[in-house]
Amino acid sequence: MYSRAARAAPGAFLELAGWHYDQAGLAPGHDMVRLVRAAEHARLAEQIGATQAAPAILLFLLNEQATAFRALGWADLEDEILAEAVSLADRMAEDGDEDAARILASSAHRIAPTVLTAALQAQSIQGASR
Repeated sequence: MYSRAARAAPGAFLELAGWHYDQAGLAPGHDMVRLVRAAEHARLAEQIGATQAAPAILLFLLNEQATAFRALGWADLEDEILAEAVSLADRMAEDGDEDAARILASSAHRIAPTVLTAALQAQSIQGASR
C-alpha cells in the first residue's frame, strides 16, 4: 500500500488512513499512534484531492483525535486539532458542503476563543500557500 500511496494513487492515502484507524484498539497503548497516523494519511489524501470524501474523512479523524487528546488531558493538543478541524469545516462550507456548514453553525457556541483564533491563523497560512 505504501508504494501506491507514494505514487499518489487516488485513494491510496485514504486506504492507509482507514487501515490505521481500524488498527486502533488492537494493540493497547498504540491507539494514539494509530489515530495520528490515520489523520496524517487523511491529510495527504485531502491535500491531493484523492476523492470528494477525503475532507469529510479527515474531519471525522480530527474529531476522533481531539476526543482522544481530551481523554488524556492534553488540552493544548486538543485545541490544536480542533482548530484544524474548524478551519477545514469552514473551507468545506465555503466550497458548498452543507453538512459542514450545519456542523459549524450548530457547534459555534461551543468553540473556545483560542480554538477560533488558531483556526483563523491556520486559514491565513493555508491561504498564503495556495
